[in-house]
Amino acid sequence: MKTLIIPKDLNPKNQSAVFKRVLDNPEALIRMSSKGLKFSGSLGLESQVIQLLASWFRSKNSSKTIQTYLGNVEDPQLDDLCQSLLGMAYLTLCDNILLSDGETLLSRGKAFSPAISSIEKLQKLDFKNAFKGRKLFFPCLKPSRSNGLIEPLYQAGEISKRGEFKFIFQEALDFLLGHKQRKIIKPDLFINLGTCVYELFKNTDDHSLRDEKGNFYLNSVRGINLNISLLERNQLLLLLGQKESSYINSLYNGPPKVTFLELSVVDTGIGYAKSWIRNTGDAAKSMSINEEINAVLSCFEKHNTTKNKSSAGSGLTNVLDSLGSLNAGFILKTGHTTVSSFAKDGAVSINRNSIQIEDYELAGTSFTILVPLILKDEY
Repeated sequence: MKTLIIPKDLNPKNQSAVFKRVLDNPEALIRMSSKGLKFSGSLGLESQVIQLLASWFRSKNSSKTIQTYLGNVEDPQLDDLCQSLLGMAYLTLCDNILLSDGETLLSRGKAFSPAISSIEKLQKLDFKNAFKGRKLFFPCLKPSRSNGLIEPLYQAGEISKRGEFKFIFQEALDFLLGHKQRKIIKPDLFINLGTCVYELFKNTDDHSLRDEKGNFYLNSVRGINLNISLLERNQLLLLLGQKESSYINSLYNGPPKVTFLELSVVDTGIGYAKSWIRNTGDAAKSMSINEEINAVLSCFEKHNTTKNKSSAGSGLTNVLDSLGSLNAGFILKTGHTTVSSFAKDGAVSINRNSIQIEDYELAGTSFTILVPLILKDEY
């Protein structure tokens, strides 16, 4: 059987070719390094690969089989796979897990055994000891013991409240930055960040658990991934492109490097456009690119909603407002579209010019926000 490898050095230059090759060959076995990706040169890349895996898994002729690089069921590389959201997604979005020999099957229970201790620590907000190194993510996986409703993002099967999200991410930044640096960040950052994450994750709870016909997915991934990076101007320019040069210049009027929080919320549902169409028509029907663009834009319009509640319809508007207050921005991948916008004059807004059309289609949605954390020692 044909084997396809998702390269460790995946980057913007080869991303389209790699994604198209996987999507055009769903019958192939998928291989990926136990160490994951290098994450060079692209925001939200790990989340986008999770979307790719979901698209491959749900393709009509998918092999639904991954071939790992594990020599045996006790191979320490298994622990490496469970040290990233992408690695856990790789073990979730398949029906069969093969060892490196291409013949020996590994049970999902055994595959996730190294993750049990990490998940237990995560649920207790013991972020320091949950994963190796200074990394943090929250995996909501199905199938799993929690059935995708992991604490602390859920309490007694219900999504946690907005205030609880604020507290969770205060603790998260305490760990990622260190208590000393966290203390000098403005308090309103936690309010706005908590609002962003709550609204984006609540969207996954509301819209990503069912397929186009309204049936629950048996295999699904939702999650939140956080990274801290210290970037020079040229590095940020490589990430965002020349079109965001004004935004970039505004950040580097003094410090040679700026600390950033990169936070991604990802799901493997039907995506923004199909969620919108499902409320107004038939999500299973094909859409033109123009219809898809209009549907995505509609999701960001205040009081437009896919829920039958009078109070609904401000979620993504709240996100844009909060990002403006944080002098931040975002990159969104859903369907054929990539949407991006960064703060200008204290506001983040989108229009048709914010949307780029890709030559491949991804399941689900990844919403990656980039927040500058201007710390005193950077001046």
